[in-house]
Amino acid sequence: MSLLNCEIAMIPPSVNHYWVAAGKRRYLSQRAKNFQKIVSLFVKPLKSTARLKAEITFHFPDRRTRDIDNHLKAVLDSLVKCGLCEDDEQFDELLVKRGNVVKGGLVKIKVVEV
Repeated sequence: MSLLNCEIAMIPPSVNHYWVAAGKRRYLSQRAKNFQKIVSLFVKPLKSTARLKAEITFHFPDRRTRDIDNHLKAVLDSLVKCGLCEDDEQFDELLVKRGNVVKGGLVKIKVVEV
């Protein structure tokens, strides 16, 4: 069963820009919070407990060198925060791809139950 199939016209923050540290305290960056807010516009809070498979395609805004796995955490954490599923531990299969360059950036997210 398909739980989500959407396109978001931005690139999530990388792990390097996901957290902010202040002394011993760590918290989400403003970029991470903004991304979660946008994802919430696309995600129905299903609170699925099923095992899941995700296909995520990053269409970066330019050809700069990037590690695509560094952007994955923000996507999965946002799906949990928005209530699609209970925990990102539920993902048994992840297919992460780099798509063509898209002006402004784009991320395509598909999530299905397995």
